Amino acid sequence: MIKKQLATLMFSTALILPAATSYAVESSANVALTSNYVFRGQTLSNDNMALQGGYDIAQSKDSGWYAGAFLSMFDSGPGAEDGIETDIFGGWKGSFGAQSKFNWDAGLAIYEYQGADNVEGQFEIYGGISYETAYIKLYIGDDDNFSNGDYTYFDFGASFVVLKDIDLDLHLGHTSRDFGKNYNDASATLSKQVNGYDIALSLTYEDQGDEMEFFVTVGKSFDL
Repeated sequence: MIKKQLATLMFSTALILPAATSYAVESSANVALTSNYVFRGQTLSNDNMALQGGYDIAQSKDSGWYAGAFLSMFDSGPGAEDGIETDIFGGWKGSFGAQSKFNWDAGLAIYEYQGADNVEGQFEIYGGISYETAYIKLYIGDDDNFSNGDYTYFDFGASFVVLKDIDLDLHLGHTSRDFGKNYNDASATLSKQVNGYDIALSLTYEDQGDEMEFFVTVGKSFDL
């Protein structure tokens, strides 16, 4: 099953890489191996390892349009089929003035799950503002896994340099559903680049299941 997932992941990543364009854009690809795929405080790999990959293209680093895709192995848990998650997203970002440190970002994201008949997709629109390394973002989504699957997700966060070349990312999130229990999640991640690889140590907590997760991620990015 693992070999089949890896082959599907690599094939899907190759399919989403667009052909070279005649105009100047910034694009990059990335690949990562994580000891636990955690999303908004909850494991999506049943506390197992997951191989992930992505592709991003943007008009520029700081403003204009952007789009991308993210793929990951996922596991819904005992008695459920596992497979590949595919996320497609796109949006527009900019600042509130030429010299302003306040920025804005808005877009949409689609989450699909291949290989698991018991897991449905999600659709979100989002918007947020940031000041230097601090941000607040609101997601409004529709989850097909619920008969009335409308939900909102508030995402708050900030990044700090704690030691030389070591970053600390702090996050707090709140999920509110029209159908189902609301819950909060929080995380802290220390990251550093070592010999061209991105190393991250993450600790997360969510109060719906009163669960804490610790996981390690090793990744590498490529400018295209």
